[in-house]
Amino acid sequence: YEARSYFYHIFKKTKDNKIIAYLDEDDHFIGFVQVVNYLSILYISYLAIETNYRNRGFGTYILNDLRNTYSSYTLCLCYEEVNEIYHDYLNRYKREQFYLRNGYKRCDFKTREGEVIYQVAKYGNDKLDFNIYKNLFDLVYGKDSHKIYLKEVKV
Repeated sequence: YEARSYFYHIFKKTKDNKIIAYLDEDDHFIGFVQVVNYLSILYISYLAIETNYRNRGFGTYILNDLRNTYSSYTLCLCYEEVNEIYHDYLNRYKREQFYLRNGYKRCDFKTREGEVIYQVAKYGNDKLDFNIYKNLFDLVYGKDSHKIYLKEVKV
């Protein structure tokens, strides 16, 4: 799927930012997830599964592992907007269905990051609005990054 133009920030380490790698029983790399905690919300800013391991349950395994490890948190993430106007509509639709099958619910706002619109979704009961999301975004991408990259899109 489309990479964010400021992808290099993903590996920036802050005290609230963790990158967790997952390996199989033979120590082969399966994928990784980057998470940031803010208040009682765990933001999954990036989830990547190695191509050879996709569609084999590893994405669900990682989401379940995060739910169990951070059971007192509301988890949130975002994915590219699903709309038939996009050339990669089917991939976007499958990605959204994956998250919905795993218990995530769409929030009542989307974000525009550069030219890309993202649907924000959460798993859990904590309030998640655009102002909270802005703070999470800044933890991942740097102080006041939301002023440059992030705009709210009403649903």
